[in-house]
Amino acid sequence: MINGLAHPAFLVDDLDALAAKLPGAVPGAAFGGFRRVHVSDPVGNRIELMQRA
Repeated sequence: MINGLAHPAFLVDDLDALAAKLPGAVPGAAFGGFRRVHVSDPVGNRIELMQRA
């Protein structure tokens, strides 16, 4: 069963620089040794960006 929170996640090298360029970027709680930011694409799909802490 797929829940409504399923979304792709991308591992990035400079989370802060990327998040600064994306309007609506929302910091997420750290998880499993990763810092996270969530953004939405133009049609509202959730996308997670992650960087190793």
